[in-house]
Amino acid sequence: MRLNRIEWLNNCNFHDIKCDVFNHYKQAKRDFRDAQRSAIDEYESFIAHKIENDIDVDQKSVWIILNKRKHKPHTCAALKKDGTLFTDSNDLMSICEPDRETNLSDRVSAIREINRTLNEEDDVQFSYSDVIHICSHLKNNKACGHDRIAYEHIKYGGKLLLKHLHHLFNMIIQYGYIPGEWRKSIIFLLFKGGNKPRTDNNSYRGISLVPSIAKIFEKLLENELTKLRPDFPNHQQVAYQKQLSSMNASYNLQEVTFHHIEKSRLVNIVLLDSTKAFDTVPHDGLRIKLYEYGISAKLWCLLDKMYYDLMSAVFSGGKLSNWLKLHRGVRQGSILLAKLYLIFINDLIEKLESCQQGAFIHDLNASSPVQADDISIIATDRQSSQVMINICEDYSIRWSFAF
Repeated sequence: MRLNRIEWLNNCNFHDIKCDVFNHYKQAKRDFRDAQRSAIDEYESFIAHKIENDIDVDQKSVWIILNKRKHKPHTCAALKKDGTLFTDSNDLMSICEPDRETNLSDRVSAIREINRTLNEEDDVQFSYSDVIHICSHLKNNKACGHDRIAYEHIKYGGKLLLKHLHHLFNMIIQYGYIPGEWRKSIIFLLFKGGNKPRTDNNSYRGISLVPSIAKIFEKLLENELTKLRPDFPNHQQVAYQKQLSSMNASYNLQEVTFHHIEKSRLVNIVLLDSTKAFDTVPHDGLRIKLYEYGISAKLWCLLDKMYYDLMSAVFSGGKLSNWLKLHRGVRQGSILLAKLYLIFINDLIEKLESCQQGAFIHDLNASSPVQADDISIIATDRQSSQVMINICEDYSIRWSFAF
């Protein structure tokens, strides 16, 4: 099947039932799935016979098989802090909330005053066609927020509903008002897997269920942010980019390393990973980065209010915790998650590039392949590596997060 797929990609690379190469690939794929299903059925039958034959002879082996086949829960039931185990959903919410302290509020206040004076000069409006396009491409069977409105309600709600949504979104832009319910989200703590301790907060990823209408509005805002800076982000960032993935970052790292090894040069590689990257982004720091990104005063004020009095509650053990105000984090589950985090971290990549201390391939700066918050520092001597590490440390201290 893989060989047929490679042949299709090399010769055709589009879905055309008249193309023989494409048909050969599709047939090979069907044959593979049939063989896979047969193998699974054969294995299940073998296990069933083994259990039936061993149940009276070797109960230990039977229970080993049964325990392996149990589905382990992926949600959080308890967390430990300072040696004490907490199971109540309110306690889990307080443990998950990052530290609040930042020293950026004075600068944010100054930016807020500037944008308030410029707000009336901006004219930002969403087109009806944009609303139709987004709503028609909504995916089915997605989890909804606390308002219980699913994508299907909107997608199949008819043209009149879309007209009302279009009017609502433009009224929100005009008056700069974000409904309080849109700033609420329910957090599900999902276990990351592996051998991580199940009572450790770092072993879970908090996924926020955001209201569906709020996510449609966020998609419109994301389009505006993208149009403003077509050249964004830095070319060394591969996360959330079309036709790019972690494979590109790995390839860049590999090729730079091989290039310098072939030149008999020393290569120093330092790998950095931000601690709970999305959950620790300070909202004041994000406001400053959005201002520096160059968005209009109206959009800045709107995003400012979107992250003002942001509330979340943890759902655990069938219970919902009390609502708690958040001062940090871009919600994992929000449409704006990727764009906002890339805006927040982009200046660090620019600094690593502009310091000219990293590795080059001829005149190409290849010093820091980045996948979201995973940063690779490549240098040809220890002194240069240390300079780049210091840049990362200074940036994390200034913007209140940690590697």
